[in-house]
Amino acid sequence: MAVSDSLKGRAQVLLTSSCPEGVINSCVNEGIIIRQGRFKNACQVVLSLREDELTLFGEICRKSGAEFEVLSLKGGRMLRERLKRRWVLLSACFVMLLLLFFSSFFVWRIKIVSDGEISQARLLNALSSAGLYEGALRHNISSDMLRCTVLAQMPEISWLGVNISGSEARVMVNVSKKEEEIYEENKLTDLVASREGIIKSMQILNGQSMKNVGDAVEQGELLVRGTMESLPNPPRAVCSKGQVIAETRRSIQSLTPKSAMFKEKVLGKRVKFAIKFGKKRQNLYFSSGKHIDECDKIIKEYRLGIDGLFALPLSLVKEEYIFYEKCSGVYEGDGEEKLLEILREDLDGEILETRFEESSRPEASSLKLTALCLENIAVPTVP
Repeated sequence: MAVSDSLKGRAQVLLTSSCPEGVINSCVNEGIIIRQGRFKNACQVVLSLREDELTLFGEICRKSGAEFEVLSLKGGRMLRERLKRRWVLLSACFVMLLLLFFSSFFVWRIKIVSDGEISQARLLNALSSAGLYEGALRHNISSDMLRCTVLAQMPEISWLGVNISGSEARVMVNVSKKEEEIYEENKLTDLVASREGIIKSMQILNGQSMKNVGDAVEQGELLVRGTMESLPNPPRAVCSKGQVIAETRRSIQSLTPKSAMFKEKVLGKRVKFAIKFGKKRQNLYFSSGKHIDECDKIIKEYRLGIDGLFALPLSLVKEEYIFYEKCSGVYEGDGEEKLLEILREDLDGEILETRFEESSRPEASSLKLTALCLENIAVPTVP
């Protein structure tokens, strides 16, 4: 049913006549619009017409010797009477419309879309310093100012665009790709040892080797010099390139507490609510001011609005407290696996041999990993 029909009202009537077609033709001639018609039998038909046309329809029926019965009334006067009794609903709708109109002048939601990893906290701080923040007036926001300020504070961003629709600002960011290091043939570059070890093999692609297989080297010692010598010409600078595989020893140590507190079981849950209007928050609970310990606190914020269409400065905050019973127990961690994992992440090679040593302290136990490794120790440096 159309909105205009709902406001004017629709009536469904049962027309009884020896010739219902003639009554319908008379109604059409008088300008009565019949939306629907359904014959029950040869003498009865159910019609749908506007509520304000019932009086004229009744006069036509009396002149034609027909009878009619009103089956139902929808909208119109009944709708208006119903809305009068629900003044609270009308008031809420009016307040919602005012809130929508008021919120359309401000930005209440900032959504960041990025094609790479970026710190959203830093980006939001940069946007705030340029004038874009929750509650900012839309007409005071300048896209050029935002772009210049953010690109100056965050050089890792190559492009930034802002699209404001309704009360939502969508910030689109392109992160600069990490450029690969350019290899320059004539740039003087040496290879030095990243750690001490015994050289097992060397594969020099460019440069002059300063060590031999079997030599012991210290950290920072020169392995390959970035010069090339020839008899007819003087030495020339080159960019050293190659691998020096050495046998090295690594050690990593960790401390593990002998006892720790563990969550054993859930004792209960408590939920609190608050209303946030803009940057002001109103708690819907009484707070004693005491800090709640031995629980997990989960905070969720539900902002009123439709994503991508509009956002309201009104949001519901839900705080959920989950209380646990804690007990003291012996900590059984996977210390050896963790140490090996840390070593593998930092190693450019392979592990040949490992040895673990445990020692005890009053409050913690110590675990030391000593590993014999075979790795590439050559790192480039510019003298």
